[in-house]
Amino acid sequence: METIIFYFLSGLCIASAISVLIFKNPINSALSLVVCMVGIAGLFVLLDAHFIAMIQLAVYAGAIMVLVLFVIMLLNVGSGYEIHRSKFVWGLATLVLLPVFTYLFWIQLSGISITSPTMQQEVLAGTVERIGKLLFTKYIFTFELASVVILSALTGAVLIAKSNSKKH
Repeated sequence: METIIFYFLSGLCIASAISVLIFKNPINSALSLVVCMVGIAGLFVLLDAHFIAMIQLAVYAGAIMVLVLFVIMLLNVGSGYEIHRSKFVWGLATLVLLPVFTYLFWIQLSGISITSPTMQQEVLAGTVERIGKLLFTKYIFTFELASVVILSALTGAVLIAKSNSKKH
């Protein structure tokens, strides 16, 4: 059953990632990116990384994508704006990605194991308790610095939006 769910979520992630590139409307692309991030959270659940799955949903699929959609709608990018991609970009992407996907497909068919000895051990580093202790002891400065940077970026975005609205 896990294999079926894995292939479903993987297909969903790949299809929605391709949709991000194919859709010409930025709002549709952003919503496809949300679907991709939800699929990635599902893959984390299959790996028994429930904390990372919830962070994926809350931070990326939730907060970050709400900000992206807010900026798209605030700047009125969605109305009448279409992204045009040249044939050169598509050709370059195909040239780079085709060998990668061919290699991964070959690994899947041949049954080669790509696990390392450290992956075989019991993972204790990813537990909620361990992450919390590390985050609020060893990495507290980095954690707080990231929050200040995000707050500065949001303040700057609001100030830019306010100054642009006064001009009109």
